[in-house]
Amino acid sequence: MSDVALLELEETIDQADASIRDSYVVSVFARWEWGKHVLAERGDAGRLRNGRMTELVALSGRSRSELSYRIQLAERYVSEAELSTVVDGCESWTQVRRTLVGARPDEGDEEPAQEPSRLRPVFLAETRIHDLLAGLASVNVRDFTAHELDQAIASIDQIIDNAREVRGIYGG
Repeated sequence: MSDVALLELEETIDQADASIRDSYVVSVFARWEWGKHVLAERGDAGRLRNGRMTELVALSGRSRSELSYRIQLAERYVSEAELSTVVDGCESWTQVRRTLVGARPDEGDEEPAQEPSRLRPVFLAETRIHDLLAGLASVNVRDFTAHELDQAIASIDQIIDNAREVRGIYGG
C-alpha cells in the first residue's frame, strides 16, 4: 500500500473520530435539554405527577434509569458552560453519568468531603453490566474466535460474580 493510500486512510479515520465525538456531544446536550424540560414539569411540587415517569418511559422507549440520569444531568449542571466542561472531560455518556454520583456543591463552596456511599459499588456494578449489555447488543458473536469468546464469557462471569458479591454485601 502506498503512502498516499495510508494518508487517505488516516484522513478517513480522523473524520470518523471527529464524527463520533460530535455525535457524543450532541447526544449528551440533547439528554440535558430533555432533562431540563422534565424538570420544568415538576414545578413547585418538586416531583413529577403520579404516573408521569411511566408515561415518559413508554413515550421514549428508554429505561426508567436512563430517564432518571437525564433529569439528574439537568439538576447537576444548570448551565451550558458547566455541562461543556464535563463533556470535554469525558469520552462517553457512561463517563458523564458517573459524574452524577454525589451532591452538587453550592457555588463558592469547596467540594464537601463525602463518606463512601454504601450504594456506590451497586451503582458501579449496575453501570458495568449496562455497558456490557449495550456493547453486546451490537456484536455478532459469530465473528469471534474461540479464544475471544472464552475471554468474553470470562468477563461476563466476572461481572456476574461481582454483582452477586455486591448484592450479598448490601443485603440484596
